[in-house]
Amino acid sequence: MCRERGIEPAWIEGDYSFESGTEMAARLLEQYPDTDGIIAANDMVAISVYKELHRKGMKGAGGYAVNRV
Repeated sequence: MCRERGIEPAWIEGDYSFESGTEMAARLLEQYPDTDGIIAANDMVAISVYKELHRKGMKGAGGYAVNRV
C-alpha cells in the first residue's frame, strides 16, 4: 500500500520488550521525522511507542497512527 502511493516503508528491528520498543521508536522518529504511522509487533511495544511519542511531546491520537500486528 505504501509503495502504491510513492512512500518507501521503513522499519527498525528489535525484540518484543517495552525497553526495545522505546529505543526503536526513538530511533525511528529520529531517522524518519516525517513518520505518521508505526506498526508495533505486540501490545507492549505499542505502549512503549505511545510513551516515546508522549515523551517527545507528540500526540498519538490525530497525529500518529500506532497499530499492532
